Amino acid sequence: MMGKTRLVMGRSVGGRKKTPSSLLLSLGIWPLVVLALWFPVAGFGQSAEVLRRFQLGNDFYRNGQYREAAEQYEGILALGYESPELYYNLGNCYYRLRQIGKSVLYLERARRLAPNDEDIAHNLEVVRLQVVDKIPEIPRLFIERALTSFRALLSVDGWAMGFLLLYVGAMAAIILRILFRKAVLRLWSGRFAVFFGALAVAAGLFWVSSLRASRALYAVIMEPKVDVRSAPEENATEVFSLHEGSKVRIRKQVGDWCEIRLPDGKVGWVKESVLGVI
Repeated sequence: MMGKTRLVMGRSVGGRKKTPSSLLLSLGIWPLVVLALWFPVAGFGQSAEVLRRFQLGNDFYRNGQYREAAEQYEGILALGYESPELYYNLGNCYYRLRQIGKSVLYLERARRLAPNDEDIAHNLEVVRLQVVDKIPEIPRLFIERALTSFRALLSVDGWAMGFLLLYVGAMAAIILRILFRKAVLRLWSGRFAVFFGALAVAAGLFWVSSLRASRALYAVIMEPKVDVRSAPEENATEVFSLHEGSKVRIRKQVGDWCEIRLPDGKVGWVKESVLGVI
């Protein structure tokens, strides 16, 4: 999805608290007015087509025509737009169509763009209940979980901006310490330099960690059942099987084979064609 224009449109949810039977779209019209402000970005004609398809998709969903709704939303993606709301709509459509792999894929893409959105996280957990494979994660230390949660508070750009501001603050404090002649002012400017410098180092470390995490490549199994091999060969030993909707991490690729890693640490090879990249 690199290079796509963010499509800003209304949240398609029925409320903050949802049950498996209430994965519905709220079909308000006002968000489309907001999107109209983005016409200059892609050209009036294309943006008008996006508006038309989105509203038509909402109408189809409201009438229970989930396949037709998904086709309209997919058409928006084909025009080069993406947004958490659009992926969220698609994930809900495919959940209704019982296509669990596609539902997980699009909801994961929605979460990639909006990692702190509670509605997306909730619906993703609901859909995952339908996935056959229940793969436990390797237990992590409390400090590791805490640092990961703290890192998620800001995006990669957020941590980069935080590092830059703190670095500038530290440099300014150092310059002031050099310029000040009074001992008390030199003392406090030095303390501020150390304080901002330490925070800048911490922000820099979180920035690098966040950048590395953002570059990790994840995918979803799209076939009903996939045999995972010990090597990138058709006749290699089958080490385990995975089912539609399971999320894996892609470690590397050799030809049309991908080496994948599961949350529990298992590793194996599958054909690229069975994966939907998040």
